Amino acid sequence: EGTAAASSGKDLIANAHIKAGENLKGLAKSVDGAGFAFTHLELPGKDGEGDAIEEKFGNIDALEPYVHLRYVNLSNHMLQNPGPLVKMSHLLSLNLSKNRLTAAGLQSFRETPLKFLQVLDLSENLLENYSLDFPMLRELYLNKNQLNDVK
Repeated sequence: EGTAAASSGKDLIANAHIKAGENLKGLAKSVDGAGFAFTHLELPGKDGEGDAIEEKFGNIDALEPYVHLRYVNLSNHMLQNPGPLVKMSHLLSLNLSKNRLTAAGLQSFRETPLKFLQVLDLSENLLENYSLDFPMLRELYLNKNQLNDVK
């Protein structure tokens, strides 16, 4: 059973990596000027009743190497931990709406804040409180959560 679960987990990560590669766009000079990199990832999960579970991701570890992304849409998945996104230190816009995020799941952003982030969509998650601080944030969407406290 353990081997089957590990294999299934590897398959999900491989699937996420393939899907990410198919949905990258916006080739631009990398921030360090050393080359070119993709800047946009549009990978929203499919909406609707008949969606296959394979179209939604809970694990996004496969996205860690994409450090040059500036615009990321991972809405409508099953994400609980967006931790791998903190490696994308030059993110400007991040859409994590319609996931399963909680305040505890967002802890990695407290430890490594995205200092250039300007737009953050966390609507339709499981947030009971919000206390993240992004110095350049201009737009924050928290609608349809279970908020008791915003700091």
